[in-house]
Amino acid sequence: MSRAPVKRRTSSRARILESVATILESGVRYADVPVERILTTANVSRSTFYQWFDDKGDLIENAAEPFFTAFWEVSDQWWMRTEPMGPDDLADTITRMFQLGREHGPVWRAFLETVDLDARLRTEFGGFLELYTAKMAERLRQDQADGLAPADLDPDQTARFITVTTRGSLLDLTNAPEKCDAEFAASLARAYWLTMYGPDSPAVGEAQTQDSSS
Repeated sequence: MSRAPVKRRTSSRARILESVATILESGVRYADVPVERILTTANVSRSTFYQWFDDKGDLIENAAEPFFTAFWEVSDQWWMRTEPMGPDDLADTITRMFQLGREHGPVWRAFLETVDLDARLRTEFGGFLELYTAKMAERLRQDQADGLAPADLDPDQTARFITVTTRGSLLDLTNAPEKCDAEFAASLARAYWLTMYGPDSPAVGEAQTQDSSS
C-alpha cells in the first residue's frame, strides 16, 4: 500500500529535473526561468515542487549532481593515479572532462550562474573547490618529494591555477566548435604538464618504477 505513492513522488522529482534540463537546452538563462514554467513543463503542482526542492538553487544543485559526480571521477583518475601517466594521459583526462561539459553544458552553466547569486551555493561550492584544490596541491607535494616536480614549484598556487583555468575552459566550450576540443585539450594538457613537471619530466610515476626495479 505504501509503495505506490513513493513511486509517484519519485517520478515527479525525475520529471522536475528533466524539465529544467529541457528548458535550459533552449538557451534561456536559468535566472530568467520562473518556477511556474518548470511546474508547467514537468506537469506538477507547486506543492509537489517544494516537497522535493527548497528553491531554484536547490533544484539546479540536484540537476547538476550527475555532471559533478562524473567529472570528479574523471579528475580523480589523474590526481589519485596509481599507475605511471604522461602528457597524453593528461590530455585524455581533459578531453573526457570536455565531453562531460558538452553533455551537461546547459545545466553546468546554470549552476555556475546560480553560484554567483546564491550565497548558500557559493559557500558550499567554494568550500568543495577549496578542499579539492588542496588535494591537488598535496599530490604535487608528493610528486616533489618523489623528485618528479621541481623543488621550486608552488603546489598551492599551481593547483589553484589549474582549478581556475579548467573552470574557465569548460565555460568557454559554448564559444568554440566541438571539433576543436581534442586540440584544445592537448594544448591545455601541455601547459599544465610544463607548469607542474617541466619539459624533461618522464611520465609521472615512471621514475619511481624504474628506481624500484633497478
